[in-house]
Amino acid sequence: MPQNEHIELHRRRHGRRLDQEERDRKREAREPRRRAQRAKKLRGLKAKIYNKQRFSEKVRRLSCHGSSVLIVLTTVNFPVNRYFDWIFCLVFPDV
Repeated sequence: MPQNEHIELHRRRHGRRLDQEERDRKREAREPRRRAQRAKKLRGLKAKIYNKQRFSEKVRRLSCHGSSVLIVLTTVNFPVNRYFDWIFCLVFPDV
């Protein structure tokens, strides 16, 4: 028996926990909060890499929901007001 099959063998012999599905559902529901806390705590280059990854996932998620409209956040430098340095852009891909 290969060394990595001990978990599957245990499940076949003894089954899973009775509340396993509920535990998995709750763990999945808590995941966004954990990701947000991690994004707040990270600093420096790790934070840039992590936020870039989260942003790419967000764009991918939004592009999957709307088949003809893709919402992209782009940075624009306004000379008058620095507080509005990002805007929402709608991109219509050729369908």
